[in-house]
Amino acid sequence: MNKKSAQLRKLMELNNLKADAYLVNFANNIFADIKKSKDNESSLENLDLLSEFVYKVPKETIKIVQYIIEEEPKPVKLHKSAFGELKGKSQKDLILKCIDLLEHIRYIVPDEVLRLAVKLSLHEDSEVKNKALGIAKKFSQYNYNILTKSKMGYSVQRKILDFILEWPNDKQLQYIDFIETTVKELLSSSVEGSECTKEDTLTMHFGAVSPTEFLKKIRREAIDLTYKFYKAAEDAKLKLRLVSIFNEATRTPSNVLYGDDVIQMITDDLKYLTDIYRKIVFGEKMTDLLGIVAAIEEQLYWINKSEKKRIEESEELHKDILKNEFYKLFRLLVGDPITYYQEK
Repeated sequence: MNKKSAQLRKLMELNNLKADAYLVNFANNIFADIKKSKDNESSLENLDLLSEFVYKVPKETIKIVQYIIEEEPKPVKLHKSAFGELKGKSQKDLILKCIDLLEHIRYIVPDEVLRLAVKLSLHEDSEVKNKALGIAKKFSQYNYNILTKSKMGYSVQRKILDFILEWPNDKQLQYIDFIETTVKELLSSSVEGSECTKEDTLTMHFGAVSPTEFLKKIRREAIDLTYKFYKAAEDAKLKLRLVSIFNEATRTPSNVLYGDDVIQMITDDLKYLTDIYRKIVFGEKMTDLLGIVAAIEEQLYWINKSEKKRIEESEELHKDILKNEFYKLFRLLVGDPITYYQEK
């Protein structure tokens, strides 16, 4: 154990306001060392040390992460070994560790964490990008522990949706990966999470959301937001991605029992969504983006096969789509005959 680790251990054993002040000072010393560091290895060691008490110093952690993201990358060291030269740590390794730190404090300083996660979701490295999107996913998903053991309830989901809604219109589509990840979770009806119930025992929990008026409003706004992006998008592939997001609003919870109130919430959203589908497909005339029509038509097909979710509006829209002669030809040429085998 090095000198810093021993000092931290003593501080962590204390449990008072004075100890918290010492930890803030300790974090500031770590920041100073990272600024002076000439190699990535020593910076990573400091980040590892910071991770042991990150929840005690969230504001200081944000400053450190911000600095590492923006600083000029240090050269990667080459280390000699019996197997030849091995590459040392890179700035990417530091950023990945920083994302781990952000994940631990996402509920403590949400605005700051989300701002950094959005920025990193545009990173050119796919591993960094996907890990940053993981923060969006975990922040917006319906977490068992948050919903049952805290007073936050659905305020977490409200927070990240409001965070997106505050963006200027001209910037929103720039962050489509972040938005797609978030909205899919907001439209989910499933709850999951884990907890240590005994020593060395991890228990997984699965359930269904409770359809409060507050939650219903979040879901409806998420649907509206997705439709807004659909209308703003010019690329057909992007439009198709956005249409696929709507599917999440129609899914029931997986592998758990749920009440009629959950079904009612989903069918109410289906009625609302069917009206949006009709606008997308027809408008003044049927859209020439037949791949999107096919995606919507297939979704309606499976909805209408479900006794719990089938509604008059979705059945009527499905029939109207199939009446179109041009779409009939398209469906015949490129449709999936297995999907529609039972119609024959």
